[in-house]
Amino acid sequence: MRMQNTLLERRLEEAGTAANAEPAEARSQQLQRLWLVVPCYNDSARLSQFLPSLLEELQDAPMETNLLVVDDGSVDQEKNAVSKLVSGLQGEFPLLHSPLFEVPNQGKGAAILQGWEAAEQTDWLGFLDADGAIPGREVKRVLKLITSRGAERPRRAFFSSRIKMRGREVRRSLSRHLSGRIFATFVGMMIDPGIYDSQCGFKMIPAAVYPKIRPLLQERRFAFDVELLAALNHVGCPVEEVAVDWYDIPGSKVSLLKDSVRMFHAVRKIAERKQQWRAVS
Repeated sequence: MRMQNTLLERRLEEAGTAANAEPAEARSQQLQRLWLVVPCYNDSARLSQFLPSLLEELQDAPMETNLLVVDDGSVDQEKNAVSKLVSGLQGEFPLLHSPLFEVPNQGKGAAILQGWEAAEQTDWLGFLDADGAIPGREVKRVLKLITSRGAERPRRAFFSSRIKMRGREVRRSLSRHLSGRIFATFVGMMIDPGIYDSQCGFKMIPAAVYPKIRPLLQERRFAFDVELLAALNHVGCPVEEVAVDWYDIPGSKVSLLKDSVRMFHAVRKIAERKQQWRAVS
């Protein structure tokens, strides 16, 4: 009698496994796909702290996320460190691709574009700063928000934003906050008055929109985010800001004085190009 019960239990277990297999496969087929680029420049130390935890979070995220690190012309020692870091993680995380290396340094925007050009079949293109200022859990939370919308049409772009509000935490120095707000005001005046934070380091756009905006994207450095915003507005792709937790991580390559001057100049150039787009459309 016990043997019969054991056999029955085994058959019931096998039947349950078979019954669950099809829905699981169907769910896998329904997953939206994200091609996520992480641009970096002489940043192996911060990346080594951030990348493993990010990949852990993405393992059970509601999108199938391929991740590509693009090194923007770092010194040889840094390139070697990035290669070693990624190769050491690929066995555990098969959707982590071998890094791409730019020579010479061209800028954050150039690295992102190189990474997007390498994208395989995907529904979304995105980028995430390598510093870890936006934790992996926040990336996963944003992906859950996007997938909860279903197949909304038209699809919109999503920009993370350092909005200090109930339930969200933003930690940065007063000087960085003030300089950021001044720059944001300038971007609002020149490009889009509806944007609160154009520079927060996690963005996603519908892959179907990319061929429409790619010819417009000329900015290769830190003002790339601003031109991406302007280009999305130009082709009629809605942009939604999503408040995230953000933490200032030591080791930033941005100089508040030197790079701020460059970025203000770049925004003026983007505004001029924006007028040219309108003239020919």
